[in-house]
Amino acid sequence: MGIRYRSDFRWRPRAAVLIMGVILLIPSLALANRLYRYLDASGQVAISNSIPSDRVKFGYEVVDARSGRVIEVVEAQKSPEEIARLEQEAAARKACEDALDRVYSVYQSELDIENAEEQTLESLEQRIANAEFNLERAQSQKDGFEATAARLERSGKELDASLISNIERSQVQVKSLETEIVQRRQEQSEAKERFARDRALFRQEICVEQTAISAVTEAN
Repeated sequence: MGIRYRSDFRWRPRAAVLIMGVILLIPSLALANRLYRYLDASGQVAISNSIPSDRVKFGYEVVDARSGRVIEVVEAQKSPEEIARLEQEAAARKACEDALDRVYSVYQSELDIENAEEQTLESLEQRIANAEFNLERAQSQKDGFEATAARLERSGKELDASLISNIERSQVQVKSLETEIVQRRQEQSEAKERFARDRALFRQEICVEQTAISAVTEAN
């Protein structure tokens, strides 16, 4: 009994070594069962148990040699231009989706959009009318001050400080009102475009590629 025990004991390290060898061999066997499918330099599909290093960047598939099943797909490396394009498309989709969320959170129907547009344009038109009225008055005052200054100069009299101040103030007021009217007209045009986009988005319901690109372009 003792001899058999010692004999078994001697063989155990050998068995352990054998088992470890098998374990270490398993990954190699797994790799041996893998094939790589890729495009070669001429653009033809090639299948091999290895892939040339210069073809890796173009992407490849790892295939089970036994079943032919694709185990893994490695995408081609993207150029800076492709990365920039993908980032722009992602930003476009995000901008479009945000716009859709805003439209559907604000409006329940197209009639709501039409009413909001009408109110916005009417408000801007009223502000333009007020500015034009004030501009007419300011222009009249400026003309009066300048006419007085012209009479005094023709008669050889000096202009007093208050008259000069009134002329300068009226000139600034006229310029400010003219600028305001231009801005309000621009706001009207932008409002019409904005409501037209909202109406189109409301009808569309989902983002498509062209709409998304338009959305990000307008956002920038």
